[in-house]
Amino acid sequence: MIRSMTGYGCGETAGKHGFFKVEVKSVNNKFFDMNSRLPNGLFVFEDRIREHVQRRIKRGRIHVSVLHEDGAKRTKKVIVNADLVSSLLKEARRLKKKERLGGELDVNQVMALPGVLTFSETGIAANSMWSHIKKALNGALDSLDDSRRKEGRYLAKDLRARLARIRRHTDLIRRRSEVNVKRYKKDFASRIKELSGGIDMDKGRLEQEVAIYAKNCDVTEELTRLRSHVKNFGNLLGSGGEKGKMFDFIGQELMREANTIGSKSGDFHISNHVIKIKGEIEKIREQGKNIE
Repeated sequence: MIRSMTGYGCGETAGKHGFFKVEVKSVNNKFFDMNSRLPNGLFVFEDRIREHVQRRIKRGRIHVSVLHEDGAKRTKKVIVNADLVSSLLKEARRLKKKERLGGELDVNQVMALPGVLTFSETGIAANSMWSHIKKALNGALDSLDDSRRKEGRYLAKDLRARLARIRRHTDLIRRRSEVNVKRYKKDFASRIKELSGGIDMDKGRLEQEVAIYAKNCDVTEELTRLRSHVKNFGNLLGSGGEKGKMFDFIGQELMREANTIGSKSGDFHISNHVIKIKGEIEKIREQGKNIE
């Protein structure tokens, strides 16, 4: 079953390191793109969180938020990353001079920057604390996955309905094409007879003209490929895994065939069916952008 890239999940856990709550939100994006918001002292886990999330999610813009409430009454040793502070101040002075900027950084602003402050207890119990964070994170990812699967079911239902409409218009185009050839033969013979003063046109010449017309406006190959792409798209809807990029490719191929059919046919009714098919394809491609 396909998954939407839009969803929300939340997980919680409590233990000797306090209470952890993890929220994960996702929206559509062509690639995997994640940002996180962590409390002071937990930045050391940022890379672990990213790697863990990326093992579960392949596409989408992901936002992870971690809340930590430590109920224990204990003293924590504060560690200042002096090298980082020096680098930050050096870069700030360089930019100030280069861009001729005013203002000064105060100590509160510097201390509030990510990674400047850490706590000795966090470093000592990192593995133990990570097990609690990971448990809450897994709960959030499981909840997110349920949300994305549910949204995926709605998307699949909508896409199947649009594919059915494309198949219906494709069949109508095929029937109309067959009628057009017969109508052209009858109308062409009638016009020749009228212009020649009632003399019938040579049957061989008539068949030749009709064959040329039929060849120029024949869309049999395009209709066959269009039906094949629709079938492949429908099969993918029932399979799992990452399908968004494949859906985008098939959507492009569907539009290519529809455009060719439209350019070959000068019939009003066929053109009308092509317009409706292209409308459905556009909506399919738009929906496909939200599929993982």
